[in-house]
Amino acid sequence: MNEPRNTVGDRLRIFREHLNLTQAQLAEVLQTSTTGLQQNERDKALPGGKLLIALYQRGLNINWLLSGDEDEGMFIGGLPKNGFSSHDLQLYGDALEVIELYLEKTKKTMSPANKRKAVDALYKLSREKNRIDPAVIEMFVQLAA
Repeated sequence: MNEPRNTVGDRLRIFREHLNLTQAQLAEVLQTSTTGLQQNERDKALPGGKLLIALYQRGLNINWLLSGDEDEGMFIGGLPKNGFSSHDLQLYGDALEVIELYLEKTKKTMSPANKRKAVDALYKLSREKNRIDPAVIEMFVQLAA
């Protein structure tokens, strides 16, 4: 039976297990908290930009992690065609951070799936404009909530 690979958390766990590391060990390697990594694996939170960069630097294909595209494969041998650059990872992390700060400030909640949709949309827009436009943040949150 194949392991489920439906979510970012599933794929992050598969990557960690492939390395034969515990959550605490991987968190130490990535210089992040064990609690944060646990939340990522349980799909309670999406990995932020710094974590995505650290995972990429250790060979994880970020396209595979975020999309689940089996054609991409788990590991990279350089950036995949149409892949994420470190600038892209930073923009994605910034989009996630902005959405989370807005939710915290307005005391609104959003499911992880809807948060990912909002972050993905904000990332794509910010990538086109090379910045995050604060005027559209509320619109993304309202649409995804």
